[in-house]
Amino acid sequence: MRILSLLCLLSLSMSGVSAETLVIAGTGDNQNLLRLLATAFEKEHSGVTVEVPDSIGSKGGIKAVAAGRVRLGRSARRVKPTEAKGLVEYHFAIAPIVFVAHPSAEGVTNIMSTQVVDIYAGRISNWNQLNGPRHRLYAVDREKGDSSRSVLEKKLPGFAGLESKAKRFFSTPDAVAALNQHQYTFGYLPMSEVVRTGMKALTVDGIQASAENITAGRYPYVTGFYLISKGEATGPAKDFIDFVGSEPAKKIIRDFGVVPVEDRDG
Repeated sequence: MRILSLLCLLSLSMSGVSAETLVIAGTGDNQNLLRLLATAFEKEHSGVTVEVPDSIGSKGGIKAVAAGRVRLGRSARRVKPTEAKGLVEYHFAIAPIVFVAHPSAEGVTNIMSTQVVDIYAGRISNWNQLNGPRHRLYAVDREKGDSSRSVLEKKLPGFAGLESKAKRFFSTPDAVAALNQHQYTFGYLPMSEVVRTGMKALTVDGIQASAENITAGRYPYVTGFYLISKGEATGPAKDFIDFVGSEPAKKIIRDFGVVPVEDRDG
C-alpha cells in the first residue's frame, strides 16, 4: 500500500509539471519564419513551449533581453555598441530585402533601382510609368531606423536623404498587411515576410533575389537575422539556437527565401 501511494503521488506530481516557456521577442522581419521554426523545435523538445509574440522591433527585442524580460531576442540587425554590454548575438541567416508589388500591377516584373528612388521621391506616381496598368501607384515606406530601410539607405544610391512621399508604417506586419490587402501598392520587405502571400517579388536591375545571387554578392540588398541572449545562451535558449543551425531548420529557412549563414560561408 505504501509503495502504491508513493507511485500515485509521483504520478500526480509529474502530471502537474508544466512545460518550460521560451519567449523570443523582437523584429517582425523574421516573425513568421521563427514561428514555424518554433513549431518544428517543439516537436523535438516536448518539455519546452516556444512563444514568438507580435513584433516590438529589433530595438525592442534587444532592450527586452538586456533588461532580463526575455531569454532570447530576435533582430534584423547587429547589436549596437551603445545598446548594452554582455549581449551575445547568434547570426543565423542572410535575408534579402525585396521590392514587391500587389498582383493588380499586372505586367510589372522588374524595376530599376533609379525608379525605386523616383517612386519614393514622388516622381513616379502611376504604374504605367513602369509599363504597368494605367492606375495610381500607392507606395508603402518604413520609418527611419527600420532594418530594411537602413539597408536601402546604405546600398541604394539616392535613397538616403530623400523626402519620402509614401505612406509610412511602423512595423513589418503592418506593412505586409497594407501591401497584401490593397491593390496597386508597392513597397519593400524582407523576403521571409513575402513568401506565402500574394505579393510579387520584383527583380531589381534584372537581378533576382535568389540564394545563388545573394551568395555570389550580385544581389546587394540584404540584412542579417540574429538571435540575441544576455551572456552565453543556456538551457532551452541554447537548445533552440542549436536547432536553428540543424539541417531540418535550415530547410525551413531556405523555404522562406532566406540563406542560412553556413550556406553563404560554404
